[in-house]
Amino acid sequence: MRCLTLADALYERDIEVFFICRPHSGSLIDLVREKGYPVFCLKYPTQQSDKLLRHSDWLGSTQEQDAQQCAHYLKNNFVDLMIVDHYGLDKTWQLELKPFFKKLMVIDDLGDRTHLCDILLDQNFGSVKGKYQNLVPKSCYMLVGSEFALLRPEFSKWRQYSLKRRQQPKLESILINLGGVDADNITTQLILQLETCDLPKKLSVTVVMGPITPHLAEVERAAQQSRYTVMVIAGVSNMAQIMSNSDLAIGAAGSTSWERCSLGLPTILVAIADNQQPIADALVKIGAAQVIRQVNELSDQINSAKGNLVELSKISFDILDGQGVLRVTSFLSEAYFDAQKFALIPYTALTRDQALFVLQMRNHQKIRRWMHHKNLISKSEHLLFIAALVFCEDKRFFVVQRAVKVVGIISFTDINVKTQRAQFGIFANPFLDEKGRGEFLVTLAVQYATNVLKLTNLDLVVIADNKIAINLYEKFGFVQIPKSVENDASFFKHDKNYSTGL
Repeated sequence: MRCLTLADALYERDIEVFFICRPHSGSLIDLVREKGYPVFCLKYPTQQSDKLLRHSDWLGSTQEQDAQQCAHYLKNNFVDLMIVDHYGLDKTWQLELKPFFKKLMVIDDLGDRTHLCDILLDQNFGSVKGKYQNLVPKSCYMLVGSEFALLRPEFSKWRQYSLKRRQQPKLESILINLGGVDADNITTQLILQLETCDLPKKLSVTVVMGPITPHLAEVERAAQQSRYTVMVIAGVSNMAQIMSNSDLAIGAAGSTSWERCSLGLPTILVAIADNQQPIADALVKIGAAQVIRQVNELSDQINSAKGNLVELSKISFDILDGQGVLRVTSFLSEAYFDAQKFALIPYTALTRDQALFVLQMRNHQKIRRWMHHKNLISKSEHLLFIAALVFCEDKRFFVVQRAVKVVGIISFTDINVKTQRAQFGIFANPFLDEKGRGEFLVTLAVQYATNVLKLTNLDLVVIADNKIAINLYEKFGFVQIPKSVENDASFFKHDKNYSTGL
């Protein structure tokens, strides 16, 4: 599901997407095709496994066999970006398929195997880059933390409504959702356990199951026998709406945890798989959720949650803003890496902390004194500006990094594809004391303008007193355009034609 969410967001940016899947029992291949994406199906799973990884048995073949089957489809479909999401694959598979893709992104959250990837995405709360130390190449760029959670757009749309209705807490509706399959039929056990809980007689319970759940009939029987009103739904397309109108959730500690957090939905977690335990532990530790290890603990946890709904909602709501898929797709479609390992990261891919560091730089006296607008920019103004960039085709703003070090900022405004022209600007990180940053930033700006934006002309505006900047741009061949006076004649426009290169 998270790959489908990412695929939809990439498709909206006119990026062609296709899937390679193995038809395991319970696969979503039909759903992927219904969404309009081509699917290349591998052979049916077997009991063969190379037993090298903790989840090797999940693959349905050895890694070598899987890679050979994938290569059959990829040999005529060289891709710009391969995205792999499977706990049973590591560097063995990745090395075999390296000739068939330009870049590789791995989605992981275990940190228990080695990857040969260019990008790693771990969307779990509390995850840190150090988790993958010595497991990925030094050049790998990591998107780590719940701010990169791949949530469908519907969750951000329902976010404010959900939070508003929790300002006066009540417990009249409970949502039970243990994921798409619930192979151990924990859902039925939970419905039966509700009978032992002290809950309002008019309580309504919504049970959401996957469309291919094997225990639907048993769940429906338990629902009919309950003293509460229990509605069972198999397969839904409005999960955000259902969550927003629920007062408490009992749910698996998987990726749906981030859906519930984005809506501030108080939750009692059930860790139904080993890989879900770290998520449950992290959320419980900060008070964003409660957890049951055994089903018979449900009554005690519900009693505890009754007086804790406001706090559970507030803490979970603050964990993420639901814009993770936007950050990831912005990074994938706009980030730029040069041969010297400098990275241009778009503002729209930044986490909140990264965005606020940009604000710190911009408001620094060393930077503001040379800006056209010398006023201090507020936090709300800055964050709204970044949010608006998503809809601006004529503007691009980047943080320039080398490894984890922020070098400075590059911006392009008034981008005109027809005239192949734009205005650009730079400023260096005022907290970093290194020489030559200006030259690096201008060089990178020119590279991006010519290689990615396909521009032939660049303009820039410089305060007349900024002699250091003027000397820098003249060094790069920019020439002052006569009579290009703006406002109080303290600005000069420079122009350079790059149609013949730098």
